[in-house]
Amino acid sequence: MSESLRDQLLKAGLAKTKVANKKPLRQHKKSTRTKPVHTKSGGSSDLASAWRARAKYEKDSAKKRIALKQAEQKRRREINNKLVDLLDSNKQNKDSAEICRNFSHFGKIRKIMLDKQQLEQLNSGSLGVVYLRGRYYLVDAAIAVEAKKLSPEHVPDLQGVDNPEESEHPVPDDLVW
Repeated sequence: MSESLRDQLLKAGLAKTKVANKKPLRQHKKSTRTKPVHTKSGGSSDLASAWRARAKYEKDSAKKRIALKQAEQKRRREINNKLVDLLDSNKQNKDSAEICRNFSHFGKIRKIMLDKQQLEQLNSGSLGVVYLRGRYYLVDAAIAVEAKKLSPEHVPDLQGVDNPEESEHPVPDDLVW
């Protein structure tokens, strides 16, 4: 049973001894290695280092974004605290106000309640409005100017700036409804 195929063919007379005695072109050898050998190839280590560099970059950029966001929140808190100090003793809102004054702020129509005397002063410009933490406060014009220096977004424009879209497409004078 342990005879090779060549020996078996020679015994059976199917192969010629001349051809059988020739050495085979290739001899198969069994590998003596049991573990695969890892060779350093430039491609795989470069890829791994590129992934590490990308992960480090993403981590650093995330830290920077968080730091910027925290700095912005700190700046806003400082501005809000200054506005609170400014408005504590200077707000003139009245609970018994009956007149509603509408104005545009942050792209929406807002309102503030005031009495007749305050409405006249607000329309003349001697009073102003300051927005803080979801409420609108009625204050002197000087206080509104100081608040605008701190943060322009906290002071709405009561003059009613014309809509630029309407200036591009004016309504014709001869249009009759």
